[in-house]
Amino acid sequence: MKLAIKSVLLGLSIFAAFCALLIVSASAVEARPMSKEKKVITTTNHAAYVSGAGRAVSVNVEKPAGEALSVKFTNDHGNVLAEQFLTSKQSGTYGMSFNVEQLPDGVYHVRIVGKETDGKYTFTLKTPDTDVPARSLKVL
Repeated sequence: MKLAIKSVLLGLSIFAAFCALLIVSASAVEARPMSKEKKVITTTNHAAYVSGAGRAVSVNVEKPAGEALSVKFTNDHGNVLAEQFLTSKQSGTYGMSFNVEQLPDGVYHVRIVGKETDGKYTFTLKTPDTDVPARSLKVL
């Protein structure tokens, strides 16, 4: 009986870890244009910031027409947890958000790569001591 309970608990914990990884991958909201304004964009601009009271990392990218970009969300070991491709031939401003609630504490990176662009943001996810129940997220 104890062996059966231990087997079920082990299976549930493995399933929960797998689901957490899927949540990060699936919660990377698809990049979409933020405005339909008709202005000429000649260079790529980007920003990454903490949103949702430390539950997400948001990334905004402004790209010129014809440039394809890749936005990767990786852990400190270089494993890609989520990735978005901005391949539209039109210029525009795109926004996406990566949910980090289920990730373990550690160092993570957001990297924006294109033909003439290479931007990197590093942030640390840390759960404070038991005295303080909140979790902190800091962009470096």
